[in-house]
Amino acid sequence: MRARWLQILLLVAIGMTGARASWADEAEDLGVWLDQTPQDGMVVDEWGAEYPTPADDAQSTILWPDEGQLIGAYSTDPIAYDQGQTPPYCRGCTRPGCGPAGCGACGGGGLRPTWFAYTDVVALERSSGRPVNLSGTERTVVINNQQILVRTVDQSTRDLDFGYSVGTRLTVGRFLGTDFVKRVHTLEFSYLGPFDFDASHQVRGGSTTTVNPFTGNPIITLGDLITFFPNGVGGFNFTNLQRAEYSSDFNNYEAVWRVRRSLGRDSLVALPNNSWEKRCTPGFTPSFLAGFRYITINEAFGFHAQGRHVLYDANGGIDSDVLARGDYRVRTTNNLFGFQIGGDMVQQYCRFNLGARGKIGLFGNRASQTSVITASDLEGATLPSRAFGDAITKFAFVGEFGFTGVWHVRPNMNLRAAYDFLWVTGLALAPLQVTPKTGNQPANLDHSGSTFLTGPSLGAEFFW
Repeated sequence: MRARWLQILLLVAIGMTGARASWADEAEDLGVWLDQTPQDGMVVDEWGAEYPTPADDAQSTILWPDEGQLIGAYSTDPIAYDQGQTPPYCRGCTRPGCGPAGCGACGGGGLRPTWFAYTDVVALERSSGRPVNLSGTERTVVINNQQILVRTVDQSTRDLDFGYSVGTRLTVGRFLGTDFVKRVHTLEFSYLGPFDFDASHQVRGGSTTTVNPFTGNPIITLGDLITFFPNGVGGFNFTNLQRAEYSSDFNNYEAVWRVRRSLGRDSLVALPNNSWEKRCTPGFTPSFLAGFRYITINEAFGFHAQGRHVLYDANGGIDSDVLARGDYRVRTTNNLFGFQIGGDMVQQYCRFNLGARGKIGLFGNRASQTSVITASDLEGATLPSRAFGDAITKFAFVGEFGFTGVWHVRPNMNLRAAYDFLWVTGLALAPLQVTPKTGNQPANLDHSGSTFLTGPSLGAEFFW
């Protein structure tokens, strides 16, 4: 009888244990379900930690948005990209420079462009170079009972104001990829020109008649203007009108390799309206360049003088009245070719960047000049034209500096503005070849000239 009761109690204990196990399993299942359900805007992970939903925390790792869910996605710099830790929304990158997990877009819509082009409208103003005196007058003054000849300069090349000439800057380049520190390498070809500078200036003078002190009759009437030629060359000296004309052109060609530091990764920010926004990371993106440059500067200078020369006979009558003329024409060429280095310093922001750029280079200049002189003497007899020239190769220096600003309009288009300064030395400028020599002997070429160009530019950048 006692054994029977022991069996009944054992069965009841086993049944109650099984019921408790079933209740525990149901409670565990219910806890897992509760963990996976947001409670008052919170999410509980598998370790029991609670944190806000993605709408309140930009760093949440629960869910990456699809590319179509991004709003405000904007290209800050089409050539700057992250190469690692790429989120899933950047896929299918097949362009140069892609990382193993895709583009890792730091702007640019997830695809690195292959080509780019810059186009600018450029207005440059050119200096006239070292001044050369062209025209003047002379008079005799008495100081302390002594006669002193005083000469004044009425015209020089400083009076030749070129003003602005409008040209263009065209650049076409290709992205070569990135190196192990994520610097972007490019190859660029550019053209700056054509610029045509023209200037002219003239002076007019009076006439002076020399009188015989004994008879009071006139002897000769000459113009008041003199120039750099000996007085025996009447076509230039003692004239009434002297005019200078100066023209110069400028063309520039470059081929450079450039390496630029990339920006950091863009950040993905969750907004309160349950949407996502990609934002840039401002930073400093300097670059270095090296390559070749070719510059041509061709010039023409002309000096023209004319005036009436009147000779009188012993009785004061006109013996001859001639129009004396003189023309001096000079043409020079400068072909500069050499190696240059440079770069820029750019501070990149989300919608624009600001920076400064510069280049320096040592060049070889193959320069030449040809000159032609035609003049008449005091009696009006036309002298034969005299022509001479020279050519030489010397070193030249080119330095360039400027300020830049870029506004990002679209992922593949920017607007840009700049102001640049360009200095070129070691030039054979045309006015420097003017010489007082009137014979047939050649004059050595003067290559000590320099010029300074400066001006603004406006343009656009395109990427594809």
